[in-house]
Amino acid sequence: CAIFGIHEAANLLLVGGKRKIIVYQWQGYSFSLVKEIISAESPRMIYCTVNFIIIGYKRHYEAFNPSTYTATKICDVEREHRMIAVEVREVFSICVTVYIYTA
Repeated sequence: CAIFGIHEAANLLLVGGKRKIIVYQWQGYSFSLVKEIISAESPRMIYCTVNFIIIGYKRHYEAFNPSTYTATKICDVEREHRMIAVEVREVFSICVTVYIYTA
């Protein structure tokens, strides 16, 4: 296991390793395997928000939907970079913004 992320609302544990992400769901007293997602490259970041899970790769980012277990590419970057994700929540708003810093 290289990286992991926990999505509390959906009771999911995402474990990233060599060219794949394994999705587990908490059921009672243990985790059960839900899906194994094979990708062209190894994930470098897993960040959970309220509605989505942001997965960072060497040169692109994907938004993983925990309801449908599907991933959608959200942006490309030109070169390899450091990854920092910060979630900013507004007190009286449903809107959640995730800022991804690329250095």
